Amino acid sequence: MAAIITCSLHHDVDQVLFEESSAVRKVILNRPKKLNPLNYEMISKISRAVETYEHDPAVGCVVLKANGKAFSAGGDVLSVICSLGGHWSFPLHYYRKLLEVCHLLSTFKKPVVSLFHGLVMGAGAGLTLPTTFQIVTEKTVNFSPISFHFISDALTNCNVAYTTTTTTSRSLPCRRHPSGCIPTSELHIFSRVSQASSSMVLPCTTTSTTGEYLALTGARVDGPEMVACGLASHFVPSKDLHRLEEAMCEGVLPSSAASTIAEIISRFAHTPGVKQDSALNRLETVIKRCFSGSTVEEIMSSLENEAAKTGAADKWIKEAYNSMKSASPTSLKVTLRSIREGRKQSLHQCLSREFLISIHMVRGISTRDFYEGCRGMFLEKENRPQWDPPSLELVTEEMVDKFFQEIDDPETGGPLRIPQRSGSSLLAKL
Repeated sequence: MAAIITCSLHHDVDQVLFEESSAVRKVILNRPKKLNPLNYEMISKISRAVETYEHDPAVGCVVLKANGKAFSAGGDVLSVICSLGGHWSFPLHYYRKLLEVCHLLSTFKKPVVSLFHGLVMGAGAGLTLPTTFQIVTEKTVNFSPISFHFISDALTNCNVAYTTTTTTSRSLPCRRHPSGCIPTSELHIFSRVSQASSSMVLPCTTTSTTGEYLALTGARVDGPEMVACGLASHFVPSKDLHRLEEAMCEGVLPSSAASTIAEIISRFAHTPGVKQDSALNRLETVIKRCFSGSTVEEIMSSLENEAAKTGAADKWIKEAYNSMKSASPTSLKVTLRSIREGRKQSLHQCLSREFLISIHMVRGISTRDFYEGCRGMFLEKENRPQWDPPSLELVTEEMVDKFFQEIDDPETGGPLRIPQRSGSSLLAKL
């Protein structure tokens, strides 16, 4: 039964704040009550500001931070859901802008420092992972939401009005996570920009399977784990964040190089310890053994076998298996191929590929799972999306191939057009 989703948006005042302190420019996300979800307006403001900073000789570095208990719970899914009431291409405008800013920050000519305090996920993570430095604390929580694609989420109080082909319009309260946001693993929508950035940041050796583990399962990682797997550059205790900011404002000059900022950060940075029960302690054993499989089916079979051997000793194995079991089969196969292709590509190529996949997703011809995920999350109490195809064995290689093929459709707005920039590449920064 088709559903048309409509709703109204009320934008907060000053959703992004900009501050100046000596040679430091601060970009501050300012929607704390909603966990700082990123909408199109916010991304556009950030883009305009950092472009100005890049050419301002008085600016030495840029700091990205947020007010409240979360850095960002991802993209503003309410805006995306509302846009689905219009033409299918509307969400692509948001995603195109997000990827453009991601590329801008990753090739920025001046050092960029991201302060991850609290929750950081989806579009929020993807936007900032490619920056020069990523600072995490003991309160940082990150996860790369699994399942179907596009924007991650953060809603608090909202109602989604919808009309079906057989009923009149009514309002349905959105079901929320206790933390105040809806995990994208429940929404079954995947943040492509987060995946594209992660595939570039994570160790790109032939034996590394960290990317597969995080992308396919949506596993949560804390601050120390982010440092351990390469998603963050430094760990700084939360009590020292303010002092770190003050030190940068005092010590950064317009001509300061990244090495100067690295030295300032090192004064406050600690070597964090990863929890004993962390799955990342099994990177070279269980994770490598399971997630090095050439297909999603092989990976899930390996997880199932490991779960049978270890029982309750490693509960994360069962959690990983169950997460993949509930996800869109099409999404899992597209994600696996995408992250493995990303290891061989530049960030420019990664972002272009991810945008192409996004077009296929929201266009709704190769698959309708994007819309099914929205329906399952927002319109059903049970949250049981009916994926099509419903199982991995029914998702053929030919089906997966389509998501990586160019589309000749003017309504898409064309491919992602990212200008060539002379800034440092992402890999050169890390």
